[in-house]
Amino acid sequence: MAVYDPSTQQVLYRSYGTLSYPTTISYERDGLRIVIGDIEDFAVGTTSDFISVTLERKVPYEVQLTPSATGFTFLPPIITFTTSTDQTQYFRIQPNDDTVPDTYYI
Repeated sequence: MAVYDPSTQQVLYRSYGTLSYPTTISYERDGLRIVIGDIEDFAVGTTSDFISVTLERKVPYEVQLTPSATGFTFLPPIITFTTSTDQTQYFRIQPNDDTVPDTYYI
């Protein structure tokens, strides 16, 4: 993952990491640490509880995260951190209508 500043067209930070199996994401860094809260089980046809996304610290620029996984919609589709937002933002996951009931790891 990288934090890109469109005004200077430079990558400010880079993070490298892996999925911490099964449901939490944690990145070891060169750049900012971004921690995703636990994702509890939820049924097809429902929406997940709110899931936290926390930046290691507030930043003096805009950070946009775009979560994606086949068969799921993320609400909101882009998670944005700015100088005026909290260090923690929240999103929800909603299975698409054609998602087959099963166990998925996001």
